[in-house]
Amino acid sequence: MEQQHILKFWRDIEIFNLPDVKKGFKFLSEDELLPWQENRPARAGYTWQHTLLFGYIPKGQVIDCIKTRLNVTDADADYKKPASGHTCLSALVLNEYGCPDENSYVPASYIFGLQGLKEEGGLSTIPFRVKMATEDFERRYELPPAPEAPEEGVQGKRKGPSVDRKTLLKEIKYLSELCDWLTEPIRIMVLSKEIHKDSPPETNFLNSFYLDDLNLLIGDPALLNTSLQQYLQETIDTSARQDLLQEKMHLVDWVHPKRMSPGRWPSPVKYGLYTAQSGAVNSITALKNTSGIQGVNGPPGTGKTTLLKDVVADILVSRAMKMLSFEASDLFGAYNRISREDGYDWHTYTIRPEIVAGTSIVVASNNNNAIENITKALPAATAIDTTEFPTADYFAELGGRLVDADAWGILSAALGNSENRYQFRQDFWKKTKDQPGFEDILWAVYKEEDLTPQYQQRYAQCRSELKSLLAAFDDFQQQAGAFHDSLQSHMQAVADSQMYREKQAAFKSKKQSLETDLNTIISQYEVLAKELAAIQQLITLCDQRKPSFFWWKKLFATATYKLWKSGRDKYVDEQEAIVNNQRSLEKKRNALQSAIEENARLQRDNDAQLKAQVTIIKKYQQQREQLCEQYGFAAANLVDDNFYHATMEDIHLRTPYASPRINKLRSDIFIKSMELHKYAILANAKKFRNNLKVFFELLGGRGIMKEAVARNLWDTFFFCVPVVSTTLASVSRLFSSIGKDGLGWLLLDEAGQATPQSATGILWRSRRAAIVGDPLQVEPVVTIPESLVAKIKQQYNLDDTWSPLCSSAQVLADRISRPGTYIRTGEKAAVWTGFPLRTHRRCDDPMFRIANQIAYNGQMVKVSTDKKEARFIGPSSWFHVKGGAGNSGHVIEEEISLLEEKIKQLQRTEYDQQQPVYVISPFVTVADRCRQVFRHQPAIQIGTIHTFQGREAEIVFLVLGSDPNKAEARKWASRKPNLLNVALTRAQKRIYVIGDKESWEKYPYFNTMAAMLPHT
Repeated sequence: MEQQHILKFWRDIEIFNLPDVKKGFKFLSEDELLPWQENRPARAGYTWQHTLLFGYIPKGQVIDCIKTRLNVTDADADYKKPASGHTCLSALVLNEYGCPDENSYVPASYIFGLQGLKEEGGLSTIPFRVKMATEDFERRYELPPAPEAPEEGVQGKRKGPSVDRKTLLKEIKYLSELCDWLTEPIRIMVLSKEIHKDSPPETNFLNSFYLDDLNLLIGDPALLNTSLQQYLQETIDTSARQDLLQEKMHLVDWVHPKRMSPGRWPSPVKYGLYTAQSGAVNSITALKNTSGIQGVNGPPGTGKTTLLKDVVADILVSRAMKMLSFEASDLFGAYNRISREDGYDWHTYTIRPEIVAGTSIVVASNNNNAIENITKALPAATAIDTTEFPTADYFAELGGRLVDADAWGILSAALGNSENRYQFRQDFWKKTKDQPGFEDILWAVYKEEDLTPQYQQRYAQCRSELKSLLAAFDDFQQQAGAFHDSLQSHMQAVADSQMYREKQAAFKSKKQSLETDLNTIISQYEVLAKELAAIQQLITLCDQRKPSFFWWKKLFATATYKLWKSGRDKYVDEQEAIVNNQRSLEKKRNALQSAIEENARLQRDNDAQLKAQVTIIKKYQQQREQLCEQYGFAAANLVDDNFYHATMEDIHLRTPYASPRINKLRSDIFIKSMELHKYAILANAKKFRNNLKVFFELLGGRGIMKEAVARNLWDTFFFCVPVVSTTLASVSRLFSSIGKDGLGWLLLDEAGQATPQSATGILWRSRRAAIVGDPLQVEPVVTIPESLVAKIKQQYNLDDTWSPLCSSAQVLADRISRPGTYIRTGEKAAVWTGFPLRTHRRCDDPMFRIANQIAYNGQMVKVSTDKKEARFIGPSSWFHVKGGAGNSGHVIEEEISLLEEKIKQLQRTEYDQQQPVYVISPFVTVADRCRQVFRHQPAIQIGTIHTFQGREAEIVFLVLGSDPNKAEARKWASRKPNLLNVALTRAQKRIYVIGDKESWEKYPYFNTMAAMLPHT
């Protein structure tokens, strides 16, 4: 039940999302014609769309109202800027004639949230109130009733009459009654723009993009899939965690050759993935036979994009391997008939689920830069080694249209908003003056009867070639896997052989000691034998000298007898003593002889054991030599005993089981897999064309499809274009026809910036998820007051784990990941992160050293070598500035003046002035002031630390600012290492800090930077 409480908590937070009034809107004049009454003609192929916003409300007013109704007085500090800008009350989208349709109207959910705050338990009724407001809109705007059971296919939207001034006044009155907290009259803003006739209007921009999915999941707990159940897991079995940095055996296991994908992204073959990258890829691809989530902790510059490209390669090779069991003609099953409004039918074909199920890939983030990086990194020719793989071609010419540059294939599609979707359709599907689109390519194949059999033959040949490549990889995997499996036995054999050698020496020493003791006994025995012989002679002589009349003298014990007897008894006693000594020596001799024999037996056994261990070691060495010779491995890249006993720093710098030969083989497998995809498409051109034609209707919002049909269309598209990228905000609209587990793979990048609730919808739709990011960089932005979050959290009796103020999507993914490690920052408790990437290749020192110390416990390892270019204005430094605050809050004019001076100094050097220079500050007011100063210099890119997440430049100026008389701002900036960590790791070569060192060095993390940076 707590999982439902979590979802409700997140839903209630999203209710108070305050939409932005975006640029381009203008106030609607009272004395002019309404825009749709002007009868302005649109360009050919385009139509007018008019978007109305009701209300132009300062966000601060809404925040103040929330605090008043919560009866709290805590004020957000100005450096947080939670309430900047304006918001509105509702939006209305009209067509060129001013007519609304069933999707035209969106009331802002927060106005119902404010109503709910006045009532006990009122928040729980908000979804119902929003629904009722939407239904009331249809009555107010006179839309015809909806059909009880809409038919599948393309449907016309229900439209109301053209909106006039009287209707707008009614809307204002309706909103005024809802919003008793307003202090100003409601004004109307309008944005009129031309949109392509095939480009559907977007009306979901006003409220949280996550509300619909959250409400759906709250309404039916049975909908939660494995990924989401793991994500919402309440208790964690920490004993199952594998600390990869403290227990090497876990890291060694994750780079096992049996975990390697046959496919590899075709980057230069001389480079391989570093140890942690390789293990992280394997931990993600291990999900392909199951479902769930794997978190990866990727600090800046640790190769997250490189890692994700290899994951993509693995998924596509896995799909190609499924295709090996099918002829080209067997890729599709029966067809489906879909009726259209115009009386015609569409025929779509079912692509085999045995091939495509679970292979679709969605790359998502709330960071547009991250999305763009992935989308462009896959198709571009620069993304692969075209010298080594010159024939790589997966519809390359068409790929060039998608990225507007040289490309090698159609690997990805950015579909996050309607403009992107429309543009993709034009670039991919439609022909231009110079080039055919994908539709034309398919049509050209199946209209020529002899082409399909040719492509079927090429498919068969390609399938055979791929099988051969896979067989070669399987041979390698068997050999390398056997070698890897024998590591523990080899290490045990090395330890045992040392022990047996030590025992061998001990046995030899003992043998010598025993033989020495035996020889001593033998010598002593020989001496006694001689003594015994002498005594026996004396006894014999004594017997020969018996007194005469012996029996008589013995009888009467005469003196003569007694003298004789005493002499003889003395000899007898000596004889007995010698015999007893001999017996004792005989026992010792026998014991020594037994000990010598036992020692010899044990030595033989020990020698046999030593020989067996030596055999194991030699076999292992032969395996190693064979692998190195056959596959060209450098010794350091084999996971052997040297690898196991190396320092963790050394281990991070190795590339396990990577060599140019293996890298090329795996890349060839990937390229051949894509070639197989290509021939499968061309051999089934008609069926792909039919499906994709209907798919683009679905993508454009013009079709009503059953989920099974929609999923088949998406699977068809993903077969052709394997990766779709989108922002998290666009997920519910883009995949509105896709439900539980309808997508195969989610690759969520920069997840440390994503609120926990923002990932809910895409996780519900995804069978498997790799969640990649760094909780020690920019955190999620939450604009509603902390007091409101606390109230809602208390209402559901939840702890801070689920609060977007304390956790991100990355944090929740990390906590459930088995492989990972602990990180401690400052004096806070250690935090468990997902699979740790630790090989850094972006920043020179001292940026690397400072970030590594303040954020990563010194766990990161630096790859690159610092370059001391003379074109900079000296080494990274802290320029100490003492100034007084002016009227601009945190702006210190002396700092701005010094920044101007230093940038002018930089521009007088040989530094390429076309290269960007970043000017970053923790505070909005400081960034705004810097923009004023450098507004005519586009190469000087300026913003707060948050705006530079995911970006990098050679030079960064960090302008600290902050009123010297207000310590709260500095306390805020130093409460966690995140802000400083992001600022430092944007800089590749130099960071120049400008600020009051004496004020800032008193605070955590900044004191470390002050100690490690030279200052002037």
